[in-house]
Amino acid sequence: MVKVCQDLFPATDGYYMDGYEKENLDILIDSIENDFDFVILNSGQGMVRVGKSIKAMQQGCYINHEVNKKYGLNNTFTHENFVFRGDDLIKKAKEMPKYSVIVYDEAGSDLMARKTMHGTTQALLDFFRECGQLNLFVICVLPDFFDLPKGIAITRSICLVDCSFREKFNRGLFKFYGRRAKKMLYLKGRKFLDYDAHPCDFRGTFTNFYTIDEKAYRNLKYKALTGREADEKEKVSRKDKRMVAHRGELIKMLHEMGVPMTKVAERLHLDHSAVCRIASKEVSDDGCSL
Repeated sequence: MVKVCQDLFPATDGYYMDGYEKENLDILIDSIENDFDFVILNSGQGMVRVGKSIKAMQQGCYINHEVNKKYGLNNTFTHENFVFRGDDLIKKAKEMPKYSVIVYDEAGSDLMARKTMHGTTQALLDFFRECGQLNLFVICVLPDFFDLPKGIAITRSICLVDCSFREKFNRGLFKFYGRRAKKMLYLKGRKFLDYDAHPCDFRGTFTNFYTIDEKAYRNLKYKALTGREADEKEKVSRKDKRMVAHRGELIKMLHEMGVPMTKVAERLHLDHSAVCRIASKEVSDDGCSL
């Protein structure tokens, strides 16, 4: 373990980072100027509360600090560098200066491998294929590495840092997988969600040290997650309204075809009078009073 970012946190003389992890991040920092961009994955073996977001904070803070020193920049790394939705990632990435760090927290919900992708997932996959010219460091935080589609898990990402608990559910352990080890883990372990299917390149520890304002981060995350829940409820509401409209059109069509509304009500498990009201504003053939 080595101390990093001492001048940013003089009260604690910086924070500790695993030496091998630092060396790997230094390679990325040195290489970004050669028109690269890097996607780092932080996962948690399918579990929550293992410290993967804190790990991302420490990685992002160190990268930003060293990039500023090496290239004479003044990029910032605060809670404003965190996004929680795929559309926000795409928008912010286009606004930030080169060599900036973006942490895409809770990335799993939009990046999960699905047989049928929704619009945000497809837009994200397109973004990751085309964002190289932005020259950014994107740190994706998600519970389960195996949820990712192959293009992100194997091809687009540069490394995987998989966090886990110490004894008694204390945060602080991780395994580091470079490109080849990450690929083999995905291919061997995905079927049974087995994180021991292929050995990591090295293991390390980390401390529970926030490099950004904890309260501001928690507030931002809470608003983002509650906003996502509201959006999902709105999607369900719109879907329900469409289903009701389609059902009404079907009832009207059956009524015009002469199907007794008593039978329609029975099959749809609806009140007879309600079906009649939907079908017509006049008295139907089977005697419904509307």
